[in-house]
Amino acid sequence: MARKMKSLKKRLDMVAADMSKFALEAIDVDNHVSHRSRETTSLVAADVNVVEDSGTFFYFQIHDLVHDLALLVARNECVLVSSDMQNISGNILHQSYIEDDLRGILFSRGIFRVRTILSPVHGVGAKDEVLLNAWISRYKSLRFLDLSDSTYETLPQSIVTLKHLRFLSLRNNTKIQRLPASICKLLNLQSLLLDGCTKLEVLPQELRNLINLRQLGITTKQSVLPESDIAKLSSLEYLCIKKCDKLESLFVGRKLPNLRTLEVDSCERLKSLPLNVNHFPQLETLVINKCGDLDFSEEVRNSTLRLKVLYLHSLPQLVETLPSCFQGSASTLEALAIKECNRLESLPEWLSTPSSLKSLQITNCPNLKSLPSDLHRPALKSFEISDCPRLQTTHQLKM
Repeated sequence: MARKMKSLKKRLDMVAADMSKFALEAIDVDNHVSHRSRETTSLVAADVNVVEDSGTFFYFQIHDLVHDLALLVARNECVLVSSDMQNISGNILHQSYIEDDLRGILFSRGIFRVRTILSPVHGVGAKDEVLLNAWISRYKSLRFLDLSDSTYETLPQSIVTLKHLRFLSLRNNTKIQRLPASICKLLNLQSLLLDGCTKLEVLPQELRNLINLRQLGITTKQSVLPESDIAKLSSLEYLCIKKCDKLESLFVGRKLPNLRTLEVDSCERLKSLPLNVNHFPQLETLVINKCGDLDFSEEVRNSTLRLKVLYLHSLPQLVETLPSCFQGSASTLEALAIKECNRLESLPEWLSTPSSLKSLQITNCPNLKSLPSDLHRPALKSFEISDCPRLQTTHQLKM
């Protein structure tokens, strides 16, 4: 193994030696790390391939060398769990479950150090309560618990014993109706993802106690969210509100001081969302999708939001042109995507202003007639217009 590690390290050093080729940039030398800049998304080369850009998350095919190194390092600590396995070794730290019925799995007696329970296959989630209880009772050092697509109707109160838990996902669990109050005692929790839990009656009380929470996904039948609790989550950076069918307004009079990404998806009755810097002073990414009643109010005419990414999809109330509440982002906007906005007729002239705009995508806007007179921005690297039959001018960009 030492020889293989040395060979891999040598090849990775060759990659690191040409950081510009791979869009790597060195940061604080005390941390000894390099960060891949966001520009990677537009530098699709033989070495890095962006498989999918979903607006706020990017999926990459990794370099073969990195893949080989990951397999080498992980082979004694990670396992894909399937029904044909006899038992799970006591050395395993990270378990991925690729089937939904694994009642016959046997655990080694010494297996207590597990850090990760993962369900990587879309649509496949755990359903055996005995297995869930076994995880909670055995794995007290668990950091990452992915119960996406599971069919549990509730969680056991004993989940509070997972004191080290950082990540908990119940995404797309269409059975769960309530969560135990003890979930709000998981003080190290950084991600709580409940979006897609379409039968969830109410959110757990005392959410404000999750002082380290950075990511929160919500689907609930409540007509009013516990906004005062959410506003007190001072570490919250990402908030997704999805399929809250009874919700009519959001965060009126509330401030989310450190929120950087807000996604509002399929909230058909939502009418009011205060898009201004008083409510969202640090907001950088805004995604609004399928909110048919949302009114872009005149009260935010002079908004000073400084967005970097704006994604608007299926918004029938978006009439004629983009609302002025987005004009404050003219100098900061890097990516703009507008899809299936049937009443949109033009894009505002202020879109010619942002020198930082790198990506512009307009899809299936049948009444769009005109674009700003000058979109020849030097930073613009991706430009796509499709299914806009009334658009009169074909823009040839100087890339």
